[in-house]
Amino acid sequence: MAKLTPTIQDNKPLKSPNAQRDLAIVIGLTVGVLTLLIIFDVSETLQAWLGNHEALEADEFFLAMVFSSFGMTWFAYRRWEENGRVIEEKTLSEARFAQLCISSPVIIYTSKATGDFATTYISQNVQTLIGINPDDFLTDPGFWARNIHPEDAPRVFDGLKKLFEQGIYNQEYRFKKGDGSYVWLHADLNLIRDDDGQPKEIVGSWSDISDRKKASDELIKLSSVVEQSPSMMFITNTEGIIEYANAKFYEVTGYSTQEIIGKTPRVIKSGNTSQAIYADLWKTIIAGNVWHRELEDRCKNGEMFWADVTISPVRSKEGVITHYFSAHENITSRKEAEERVLEAKSHAEISSRAKTDLMANMSHELRTPLNAIIGFSASMLAETFGPVGTDKNQEYLGDIHASGQHLLELINDILDVSAFESGALTLNEEKVRLSKVVAVSIRIIQARADAGLVHVSASIGPNLPQIYVDERRLKQILLNLLSNAVKFTPQGGDVWLETKLNGDGSLAISVTDTGIGMDDGDIEKAMSKFGQVDSGLDRKHEGSGLGLPLTVGLMDVHGGALDVKSKKGRGTTVTVTFPKERVVRNV
Repeated sequence: MAKLTPTIQDNKPLKSPNAQRDLAIVIGLTVGVLTLLIIFDVSETLQAWLGNHEALEADEFFLAMVFSSFGMTWFAYRRWEENGRVIEEKTLSEARFAQLCISSPVIIYTSKATGDFATTYISQNVQTLIGINPDDFLTDPGFWARNIHPEDAPRVFDGLKKLFEQGIYNQEYRFKKGDGSYVWLHADLNLIRDDDGQPKEIVGSWSDISDRKKASDELIKLSSVVEQSPSMMFITNTEGIIEYANAKFYEVTGYSTQEIIGKTPRVIKSGNTSQAIYADLWKTIIAGNVWHRELEDRCKNGEMFWADVTISPVRSKEGVITHYFSAHENITSRKEAEERVLEAKSHAEISSRAKTDLMANMSHELRTPLNAIIGFSASMLAETFGPVGTDKNQEYLGDIHASGQHLLELINDILDVSAFESGALTLNEEKVRLSKVVAVSIRIIQARADAGLVHVSASIGPNLPQIYVDERRLKQILLNLLSNAVKFTPQGGDVWLETKLNGDGSLAISVTDTGIGMDDGDIEKAMSKFGQVDSGLDRKHEGSGLGLPLTVGLMDVHGGALDVKSKKGRGTTVTVTFPKERVVRNV
């Protein structure tokens, strides 16, 4: 146990009470001796004056004086001993108080009741608790006032006025610590008055409440978040009795506090939710888990609304569930929007199916007469059944045949796009030699290229593996790319096709031209259905605007991708990439 060191307010050591007692004994004996000497002299004088006749009386007087002297000495000793015990007990009491102050979390202080309220005493634990030497308070009269937080100082001094009115007062304020930071202190003040009722001294204590203030601020912040939340929030006990509901709850439901507190959430039940859902709710939260679901709630006026509900257990420090927290976000607008979207989607799907069915039903009806027109016009052009007459008739037959071919291609493209949208397009997949399909595609496009004086070429690696695709659809992809390239390349321009086996095992086919090129806006337009880069009434290039969108769809069903790079006036490169899974050596 630590040794108690007696101290007083000025921190100087007290004199030992034993030393004071020894001094009292010495003084008493000295006085006794002096008394004997005096009495001895007086005795001789008396004997000389009284003579022998009264010698006996003088001796008796001498003995009486001796005993009186010793009695006085003993009395003085006892008084000093008693005083020593009182002083020793007082010193021990002060030492105990000093030790209590050092180990206490409370700082004790006294200050003047007038003027600058200078500190007259402060306990030593101020050094430990807030890092300030006690002498800073005792030697600098303005130290206390100067270190109060500037924002709190006016309130603190107003509180001192109330202290003089009431005699006791408490306040909380920030005070600068030894390291320059601020600590929150709770001060309890008592005013001491003298016998005339005038203020004499202020006795006070400080307690560090920084942690409490921080927790209080966090609680206020949390409370503000809950109270100002756009969602309905309420807290129930474990029996489901509502103990708190935020402002939004009352705003949305129309209930008052008196109608909700002490009730259960049944007051907002819509009646449209099955008991199985509520059973699952209680089973989940009782097990300590979070429950989440969309529910239909009811307002006081009977109006229904949809809520996104989350209910979670609230646990004590010991981990015991004490309450349940419930948040209901009003999602009625979202639900209505979702219903409108679903309804629109349903109508769109019905329309799409109707369009697909129409196209499928009309496919035969459209193609049959077109095939007849194309076939007969081809026979007449070849003069299979004899001459057709004049050159003008020959020209007209050529136009009929070309128009029929163009119309058939357009119908086929429209039917293919419809098949994509309805998911009805199927692939007849097989191993295909790419060089063969490229050669066929270039032969088909060559006549158009020759007519436009465009040079077409292809570069295919000698060891290119086969690919696993639908051969007819692959040919359609290549013809679309080559046709577009030739169509938008001026006379004397070039179109070339290249193939490349990528490092990741995928296979890329690129078609590049030196044509008119496109900017970003043109590319976006070309990738849209029926989009025409050259879309004016006087446009120079024919087409349905379905070539690139159809190619993208065909690549999608093969698991591939299409990429376009172009520069206005410089040309375009379109690359289609088949995934490595479609390269035969990886299949």
